[in-house]
Amino acid sequence: MLFVIYLVWGIFFFPAANNPIKYRSFLDFTMCADLVHGLLMVPMALMDGSYSSKFLTDIPFLLILAIGIAFLRPRVSEAQRVAFDA
Repeated sequence: MLFVIYLVWGIFFFPAANNPIKYRSFLDFTMCADLVHGLLMVPMALMDGSYSSKFLTDIPFLLILAIGIAFLRPRVSEAQRVAFDA
């Protein structure tokens, strides 16, 4: 089930890449979800030593993706926002 969720999420990245302003809310959600998920995994991995490998796999992937989206997503000025919402 999780695989299907990530598959659909990945498919939505293609139209978002072509028109990031139109899909800004999707990019914002993805950034926030990955950031919170990555940060939540840190204490959980620290508490259970069997998940220490997550520091080399899932956690950096999620945090790098969230940071990348934060820096690469388009900045929308107020004028563009009004024109876009119309």
